[in-house]
Amino acid sequence: MKRVILTMLLLLSFSNAASIEKQSCTLEQKGEFRVVAEGYKTAFRAGVSIFFRKFEHIEFPKNSKSIAEFLTGSSVVIDSKTLDTKNPLMYDNLVNFFFKNLVKNKISAKIVEVKADNNFKGVLTLEIDMNGVTKSVKMRYYSKGLSIYANGEIDLLDFKADKALEIFSKKCSNEHLGKTWSDVGISFEIPTQRVCK
Repeated sequence: MKRVILTMLLLLSFSNAASIEKQSCTLEQKGEFRVVAEGYKTAFRAGVSIFFRKFEHIEFPKNSKSIAEFLTGSSVVIDSKTLDTKNPLMYDNLVNFFFKNLVKNKISAKIVEVKADNNFKGVLTLEIDMNGVTKSVKMRYYSKGLSIYANGEIDLLDFKADKALEIFSKKCSNEHLGKTWSDVGISFEIPTQRVCK
């Protein structure tokens, strides 16, 4: 009798192990996607951040089983008029003296390649289309808690935005103490959740 009970327990444990192995988990977005750009002013390179929280279009691959798979192919289209500066004067200067002097107000970006160091971090290649120019930018990404973060840098001159930058710099010359930098830090945050079936 003991042998029968032991055999049944073993069979039950094998069955549970098999069902756990068959369980599949995928990564999905949960919460607000956020993009931050940090410009620099004055000879001391003081940072000023602007936020993009509203997007014309955003797409993340579904049924992704890893961060690398989730990021690859992700894309977003940003309308520059939706930026948030927490400062009405800064908003007015950026929209009317920088973005309005670009070929178009929309900025699109797509992650075309991801090279993972491990399950939690790596390097991604972001293809950015701005001012009618498309450039590839490398960004470091990592996961922390339930979110994925990435950081990188672009140079506005690479996107032929020198005219817009010059107009903006002249307008803000007093506030920027005569110096506006062309390089801009870029970062994003994607809140995620793991869904298991």
